[in-house]
Amino acid sequence: MRIAVATAVACLSIVSLTSIADAQASIKQFTNIPAQALDPALQMLAKERRFSVVYVSEEIASLNTAGAVGELTVDEALTRLLQGTGFTYRYVNDETVTIVPVSVAPVQQTQDVKEPAISRDTDARRVIGAASGGELASQTPSLFARANASEKTEDTTPSVASSSSKEEGDARLDEIVVTAQKREERLLDVPVPVGVIQAQELTQTNQVLLRDWFMEVPGLTVQPGNFSQQTLVIRGIASGGGDPTVAVTLDGIPLTGSTAPTVGTVIPDIDPNDLARIEVLRGPQGTLYGAESMGGLINYVTVDPTTSGFSGRMEAGTSSIQNGAEPGFNVRASANIPVNDTLAIGVSGYRRQDPGYIDNPILNQQGINEAQASGGRLAALWKPASNISLKVGALIQKIEANGYSDSVPGPSLTSLQQNYIPGVRGYQRTLEAYSAILKADLGAVQLTSNTGYSTQHDKDALDFSYGFGGLVQQTYGPTYGPNANGSIYSREDKGSKFTQEIRLNGSLGSKFDWLAGVFYTEEKNHDLQGGTAENSVTGAVIDPNFWISGFHASYENYAAFLNLTYKFTDRLDVQVGARGSHIHTTDTGYDTGTLYGGATVADSQSPANNNVFDYLVTPRFKVTSTWMVYARFASAFRPGYPNPNPTPLNVPLQSAPDSTKDYEIGTKASFLNNRLSLDTSIFYIDWANIQTDFYGKDNGFTYTANGSDAKSEGLEVSVEAHPTDHFQLTGWGTYTNAKLTSDFPANSAVYGLSGDRLPISPQWAGHISAQQDFELPNSALLFAKAEWSYVGDRLGIFQSAGTARPFYPAYNKVDLDVGLRLDDWTATLYVNNVANERGIVGYGTTPISVVYITPRTIGASLSKRF
Repeated sequence: MRIAVATAVACLSIVSLTSIADAQASIKQFTNIPAQALDPALQMLAKERRFSVVYVSEEIASLNTAGAVGELTVDEALTRLLQGTGFTYRYVNDETVTIVPVSVAPVQQTQDVKEPAISRDTDARRVIGAASGGELASQTPSLFARANASEKTEDTTPSVASSSSKEEGDARLDEIVVTAQKREERLLDVPVPVGVIQAQELTQTNQVLLRDWFMEVPGLTVQPGNFSQQTLVIRGIASGGGDPTVAVTLDGIPLTGSTAPTVGTVIPDIDPNDLARIEVLRGPQGTLYGAESMGGLINYVTVDPTTSGFSGRMEAGTSSIQNGAEPGFNVRASANIPVNDTLAIGVSGYRRQDPGYIDNPILNQQGINEAQASGGRLAALWKPASNISLKVGALIQKIEANGYSDSVPGPSLTSLQQNYIPGVRGYQRTLEAYSAILKADLGAVQLTSNTGYSTQHDKDALDFSYGFGGLVQQTYGPTYGPNANGSIYSREDKGSKFTQEIRLNGSLGSKFDWLAGVFYTEEKNHDLQGGTAENSVTGAVIDPNFWISGFHASYENYAAFLNLTYKFTDRLDVQVGARGSHIHTTDTGYDTGTLYGGATVADSQSPANNNVFDYLVTPRFKVTSTWMVYARFASAFRPGYPNPNPTPLNVPLQSAPDSTKDYEIGTKASFLNNRLSLDTSIFYIDWANIQTDFYGKDNGFTYTANGSDAKSEGLEVSVEAHPTDHFQLTGWGTYTNAKLTSDFPANSAVYGLSGDRLPISPQWAGHISAQQDFELPNSALLFAKAEWSYVGDRLGIFQSAGTARPFYPAYNKVDLDVGLRLDDWTATLYVNNVANERGIVGYGTTPISVVYITPRTIGASLSKRF
């Protein structure tokens, strides 16, 4: 049995406590708790009104609420939150409310009844004691006699969930609920370093792209690259080639591809409109999440529908960007629609225009990287019985632009200009994701089935004259003249991914908890690319089929996993985990076009088969209910990949898997009545048999092979302080020393020596955020926030011998926003990148072009809940 306790922070200056039944219960106060799961909603109300609310977690784990918005008393707010849930509330004492089923709820008790507010769990008693300034009496609690008799779950730790970020400041460490270990747990109890971003924070300030918000998460780096590709790096685990080292999931279901030549390196920018939060897990996550989680994982968590009542939200905003050719705008809307007592539907949609700020003075074009984005999500939650729920969802997002956001340095160009030839058509990216999540409580065992199907369709076109201009001139120069040296490289990727995971979890007696599951995924990816020959000045096409290449890749992954947790005491436990995976990958391709004399040349290859084993060992000790220390020994891998046409290139038939092993010690704590939170970890990651890009010496085509070894060691510190109820200060800093520990092979076309830094990640990075709230008449609230981010210098991917690696200097970024909340309305003004810094986040569509952080952006947003 797990008993959840929500506690408010007790003000040190309060000499005596006021009765909640007499005083607070009759005071109306503006309340803004949106529709969400009932658990975090109760936590939020308790925090706002400074009282404790106690309930059995498993009884309400699957319940949702329509929220409570408006000028409400405590009683009115509780009534709204519990409407349609089958539960009610009663006062236990002058500080505590308990949530019980309507069928067993007794007559409301008065404050004179001093029944203890917590169960037999000593850790839970300490939570209440800390909130009220002292330990509770140790008498037997008759309140929980029924709950103890029906005990089902293994976790006796109090669960405390997240609070609204703008309304009450960012969620504190011990109040955030995450699903890092494929079950809901408060962040303070999870022995994994996890960063959490509230989605509404991002939409209010229009920071909706990965490269806009990655600086808010310790250890995460994003590098835009060619085409629609982006590279995600956590804790420095990146080489510049092969499959991704960071997995991406949507509600825990794998989203991105696993085949590097096609959609494997296309990381979508999920618009936050459809999300509740974003979780970033640092360090290898192989036992629970499988392949590609060598450095960590990003999990996008969507909003669940609820049968509790109708609710919705609307938001509109506009923005102006430095050097922008036009204003930007965004409109967003969402609604929760209960159909009956067992079925609810959630619907949301958005449309936005990202202003263009890159010019091409040669062609007299302004704002060529203007982007149009739109999308929506439809979800349904069906609960045919109290122990069964089925959530299905469909998400579609599309973004397209006439040009890319990279700049070409040069004496005749400024930092926001490029000089690409006519005919470059920009990009178009479409993502569709469908899911079905079934949960069933079978008594001693809980069943979860996650089914997912997603497709990605990406089109890109860029100036590739630097790569093929010489061949075009050699072929067509004698006939078409000196300007016959242009080439546009186009690429179209289509990928589909089906995944199925079934897992069971339960307990063996009072000491063992277990989780076991099986997993299957199948991918089919197609890539068609080609280059034209054309006049570089006029854009006239000389040969539309100068060269054409196609790839067809398939990927299958079968896996089984098991996690066991043994509880030595209520404070000390050890988790061990294992995952076995079998992966089968094929890749076929062909080349044709003028460069091949019009013939079609097929790439022969052999399928790649990999059998991989991952492990996890995590001892955890709870010093107190709000202070936990842990050690973590974990591994993860990337599968080997077949190489097309191996014989002429004199390369191996396939690359072997590479793997990371993490050795880590960490602690999470909350002190001073939750006024101060700390999250710290020291890690050492051993990366063996690195996959990276090699270049065939016969004809320059690339292939994937295994190079050297590397390490990543470092320190991560996150601190959050609430000196007063209306002021919040958060910050984090990281040091990451990621280097090769052996040379690349002598015959490699990629050059790297032991001690060379791994690409993309900074050694030093940090972030500080301060927010002050001001209470105004008529229950209005004014909030102001300032954020500073620092990203240290980085090196680009490994290059061939004699070619210097790109160097990206360190940069700072400052963001400001101020807003006013009145009743259901919230208005926000913001300035992103106040100093208009030109921080480089990656390379562009040519070897010398770069992508800067978005220039200074000034904007406003207005939202209303109903």
